[in-house]
Amino acid sequence: IYHASGTLKIRDNANISQNKAKNGGGLMVAFSSKVEISGGQITNNKASNNGGGITSTIDTAIAVSGGVISANTAASRGGGMYAMGNVTISGGTIGGASAALGNKAASGGGIYFDGTGKTLEISKGDIIYNEATNGHGGGIHVNVGTLNVSSTANISSNTATAIDVNMGSGGGIYGSNNATIN
Repeated sequence: IYHASGTLKIRDNANISQNKAKNGGGLMVAFSSKVEISGGQITNNKASNNGGGITSTIDTAIAVSGGVISANTAASRGGGMYAMGNVTISGGTIGGASAALGNKAASGGGIYFDGTGKTLEISKGDIIYNEATNGHGGGIHVNVGTLNVSSTANISSNTATAIDVNMGSGGGIYGSNNATIN
């Protein structure tokens, strides 16, 4: 799905699965558009570059209050989600009930956040069983921007592995460059 205008609502029994693209295997969010995810599934999508499940550009907004983003893969960054715009997570699951159902990418298995001047806000929800296969941030990799995580969020059982000895840090969260983590 390519979404570039207005607000896209993903809810109830929506199922975005088995799709392939260079960026945003399941969903590409562009320009000043918004996505609200309150239910459904974004699963088993592949990106040959970034964002196996979702990719968003700089002036976008994503709000996740429910649903599941799982078993997506990206060759480079953000197995579940690669985001350059603001993201708010207040529920739902990014990952799976086991490592086999988690999202995978070289860096940022669950989420790769690349939001200059933007915020990734996580108040609730689960970021679980995701894997960075040859980089940093099994659950979340924050390259630039601000990450705010509440004590009610569950970021657990994520892994960061690597072939290169200089990689493989931050199983749960990894911050680099000009990242701010609160």
